[in-house]
Formats: sequence, C-alpha cells, structure tokens
Amino acid sequence: MIRIIETMPNGALSLIVLLIVLAYLVVTGLLVRKQPKFLWIPVLILLVSSTSFYWYAYGIGGVQDMFSRLFMSFTAALDLFLFKMNSTYGRFTDLFYSYGDSINIASSNRLAILVSFYICSIWTTSILVMHFFARRLSSRILMAWKRFTAGNRGIHLFLGTNQESLALAKSLGKDAKVVFVDMPSGDVLPQKVSFLQFFQGLRTPLDRMEGVKDLLPHATVLKARKPLNRCTGKDLLQELGLGQLKHWVQRPDTTVFLLSGSYKENMTVLQKLSAYPAQIYCHGQRDGLAQRQELMENGHIHIIDSSFLATNALKSREELYPVRLMNVAKDAQGQPLGYVEGAFNALICGFGEDGQGMLSFLYEFGAFPDKDKQLNRFHCQVVDARMSLLEGEYKTTHPGILPERVSFLEQIVGSEAFWKSLKGSIQDLNYVFISVGDDDQNMKSALDFLEFAFRNRTRMDDFLVVVRLDHPARYRKMLEYYNQNFGGKATIQTIGDIESTWIWDNISGEEYRKTAQTFYRSYARASASTQNWEERNRRIMEKENVSDLARKLELQRKTQQDFANYFHVRVKRYLCPEWLWQDSSIAACIPLNMVDGKHFTGDNPQAEQILEYLAVGEHIRWMCSHQINGYSCGEILQEDLRIHPDIKAYELLEEPVKHYDWVVVKTTLEVLGKLFPTSA
Repeated sequence: MIRIIETMPNGALSLIVLLIVLAYLVVTGLLVRKQPKFLWIPVLILLVSSTSFYWYAYGIGGVQDMFSRLFMSFTAALDLFLFKMNSTYGRFTDLFYSYGDSINIASSNRLAILVSFYICSIWTTSILVMHFFARRLSSRILMAWKRFTAGNRGIHLFLGTNQESLALAKSLGKDAKVVFVDMPSGDVLPQKVSFLQFFQGLRTPLDRMEGVKDLLPHATVLKARKPLNRCTGKDLLQELGLGQLKHWVQRPDTTVFLLSGSYKENMTVLQKLSAYPAQIYCHGQRDGLAQRQELMENGHIHIIDSSFLATNALKSREELYPVRLMNVAKDAQGQPLGYVEGAFNALICGFGEDGQGMLSFLYEFGAFPDKDKQLNRFHCQVVDARMSLLEGEYKTTHPGILPERVSFLEQIVGSEAFWKSLKGSIQDLNYVFISVGDDDQNMKSALDFLEFAFRNRTRMDDFLVVVRLDHPARYRKMLEYYNQNFGGKATIQTIGDIESTWIWDNISGEEYRKTAQTFYRSYARASASTQNWEERNRRIMEKENVSDLARKLELQRKTQQDFANYFHVRVKRYLCPEWLWQDSSIAACIPLNMVDGKHFTGDNPQAEQILEYLAVGEHIRWMCSHQINGYSCGEILQEDLRIHPDIKAYELLEEPVKHYDWVVVKTTLEVLGKLFPTSA
C-alpha cells in the first residue's frame, strides 16, 4: 500500500489527503457536538495508524530491533498529539525531504501523509482541550459580559441544578439575570480505569446543563471546579473557581438559591455564604437547624421548606379549603349566617414535612365558630410508621396545640390494621391527606382511599382526598377516570406540583403582599399609627430592652398574620352572605375605634349578628394559627418564649382587643367588595 502511495503523482495524493483531512475534521466536529463520549474512537484510530506509519518509516531508517522500533514508533505517534512532528531524526530527513533540483515523489508523498497525521492529531488534541476546558473559559467571558451589562441590578444565582431550581428560574421571567453553576459529579473515580473508560470518563455529562439552556436560553451557565461536598475551606467561591461571583454576592439585591435535596449540604454552604449581604434562599426545614440559622442572621437568610411551599400553594386554591366541606349554617333563604354546624374530621397519612405542613393548614383554616360562638368540633388524626420518633419532637415544639383536636398514631398506612381502624370512622371523615412515599406510592394510596370511601360512605360530596405528587400530569387520565367512576366528582386533588409550587411568587409572597399590607394599614389606623408596613417592620427591629431573637420572632409572627388575613378572605366569603360585602355601608359601620363601647354602629341587627360571628371566627383562626406555630397562652407577651396572653376564648378578651377582630372583618368586607362587586 505504501509503495503504491509513494509512486502516486504528488498533486493527486495531495488532493486525496486534503479530502481525507477535511472529512476527518467534519466528522470529529460533529462527534464532539452530538456524541462526545465516542471521541476515544478517532484518538485510537489516529494513534494506531500513525504508529504504523512510523513503524514503516523507522524500518526504512534502519531500526531493526522490534521492541525499540515499536517503542520509538509509539512515542513518535504520541508526539503528534503534543504538537510535535518527528521528521528530522537520523535518516528521517532523507525519507521526507528532497534536496537539490530533483523532486523525490516518494519523500514528498510520505511527508504529505505525515503532515495529514499531524493536522488531524492537532485538531483532535485541540477539540479535546477545548471540550474539557473551554466551558470554564466561556463561563468567565459570559460572567464578565453579564457584569458589564447588568447595570445596577443584582442576579439570581443558583448553585447546582435540579427540577425545583429549573421551575423557580422559569418563574422569574425572561428579563431576570439568571446564573446557574454546574457542579461536577462528586463520585470518586474507580481505582482501575481502562483505556476506554479514561476517554469516556474525562467528560462530565452535560445533559443536565444542556437541559438548562433548552428551558432557559437567557440563563448563563458557569462551570465549577469541584463539587460542593469537596469544598472544605472558608472561601467557597474561590474553591469552586468562581471568584468572579464575589462581586455579585456582595450586593444585597442578588439572590442566591441553595436548593439541593441534601439539607446537610445546604446548611454547610449557607454557613460559608452567610457573611455576604446577598439574599440567600436555602432549602431546609423550618422547624430544624435551618430555621435557627435564619433567625440568627440579619434578615438576608430565607429558609424554603417544601411543606411550607406546598401549604402556601394550597392556600391559593380555594377548592381545597375545609370550609368547602363544612355544613355552613344558613337562613330560610339559603344565606350563610357566619358559623358552622357539625364537626370537621381529617386524616393525615405520613407526618414528614408535607404532613406537618398540612396539619398547620388544617388546624388554622379548619377552625370556625359554632352557633354558641365557640371553637367548632375538629379532630385530625395523624398516622405515620415512625410516629414514635416524630410525635415527641413535634409536641415539644408545639406545646399549645389542643390534644382533643389532634391525635397521633403509629401505624403503617395501608396495613390490615390501618384499614380495620379506618372502617369505623370513614363515614364521618371529611379530609384525607396522603404523603407516604414517591409519586407512585402516593397515587396508589389515594386510589385505595377513594375506592374504600366509595364502598363505605353513604355520600361523597363532603369528602376530599388530597395527595402529594411532584408530577401530577403523569396521572391526569388516571385521576379523571377514577374520580368520574367513584363518585362522579373531583374527589382526589393534588398538591406539590413542582412547576406550580416552586415559583417565585410562592416563595417571596410578592403577589399577596399588597393585599396583606391592606390589613396592616387597617390595624395601624385603628391604633392611631401613621407607620407604613416597612416602617412597622423597622420599628420592631429597633425595639429596646428586648433580645434580638424576640424582635425577629415578633416581626415574623406579625408578618405571617398579615398574609394569613389575606388568605382567610376566602374562608369568610363562604361564611357570610353576599349582600354583606356588596353593601359598602355595612363595612363603613364598623369604626376603626370603638364608638360608645360598640363594635358596630349600624341599625341592622341581622348584619351585626353575622359580623359578630365573623369576628369570633377571626379570633379563633388567629388563636389556632398561634398554637400551631408553637405559641401558648401566658400572662404577658414574651416573644422569645412564644407566649401570648390573648390565646384564649373570645369572650375572655377585653373589648378593645376584640375590636381588632372586627377591624379585620371590616377590611375583609372591603376586599371582598373589590374582588366581587356584584353577584356572580
């Protein structure tokens, strides 16, 4: 073969070599773009073919010893990948170069072949180097450009990526400055690496980051030097090889998201970044160590609890409210009277984060006044196979919950004993929540409950099964089929959808903030305060003679109540007749301050009676919200001990304290009047 090539006309061989080189460049270029894990194939082909060529050349050059000839051929072939072409060693000069006026076709053709090997090797080495290292270079260039074009705006920085971070980044909008940091795999390399594994394993899979660019083309993707779990020093960003990010995390308008499923890893990273003024959102447990970290910092640490998010998302879905399943008392014309009749019974299966979040929601939003203006009958049984480990800690951190309203049972959901114990209570059960495992397990349990209830209940219209599913769309047809065939209504409802739960409005509360501030302004006017919401918050944090922790707990509690008043508008809407909020004069008859010892100055006794039930209901909600957030009743207010003197029955309150509940009702009617100005 070599002899034939050596005798070919120089121009013809040069054309063939050129075409082969061009084809090689195109094929390897496509390979690195589409299937980079197969780059070892052209490397192997080049190494073998160039070694063979040098074997031939060294043979002509006079090297006779086989081992020496093989070693020299192989090392010379490797030199090609290192940007060095061995063509002038010993008698090699005569093999590849012509002298004088004569043209040696054989030497010229050999040189053309060698040059083609050289070009292909340089190209292969270059794309390998660029493939492995250019991403970091491009990251630095992109980051520098983003810093140059950002102006006075911070960025949204995601350390690592998962489904939650992608959903959250999408919700920020296209105008947001989003930066993802791609963390390399933290897996330890095997002790023995084969030749093929060497070339395949050098590359970190890019499927995840390529997915980011597909979903978020406006996002910048940076490449970290090492995984988070291998960063042991204090300067995290420097260890990651991302020192250029320090400019951004030093800005208070930058948000940093730590959304890994590993709370331990999130806490480790949080502690290293907490010194920076950026707003840091960390996925953790609000009742665990993460919440303590949040309280300790200066307001720039925010803990994102999955159950808290799911509960917030739940509050925006009116169809899942307990009041929809209650027997609301009505007059002869079918108009609500402001109170409920009968009991509300719930079952929570699984007492992890989701179960605890659901208990908080039901305990507060399932609290109503009865005909005697007392707390309605409510009972929630919580079932978990690990209850012996969970109950003690929960009761310790929630000492104010009423034992007659919540009971805990250690039992395996779905066991024979579980179904036997449920058979006696299924008739009176209104609300079932399921979060016992992954999506498939939760879905199966929900269908089991639906079928069990259909067989053992006389009616289904006051029964609801809420199931936690990360990806409910996968089960849409199944849900429609079984809901239709077991009761004919949407008995099974889902929460936890990543796409609708992990969104910025749900985390930040910006969507609800304006209405929440409306309730605060009514409070402020009632107490003759001219401070706006931000000034109120600042005043709390500047209080003297109280601990920093007490100030932060007070701010947290009052802010949560502002938001709770907004969400509870939906509940009050079902408890009062439409004419009560459509007639603006009724709300106007509730003064901001009591007049002659009266909460209501109008002359409509029916309206006054309903309004009093609503005021009682507001205090009941407020009281239950404090109990489920760890507060207990005491003689004086002590935020750091979570003690509040007003956690007691409505009739035991002083009249001025009662009037604050009337002010909330007044504001609720005004909000309802704007949302629903006319009858639907």
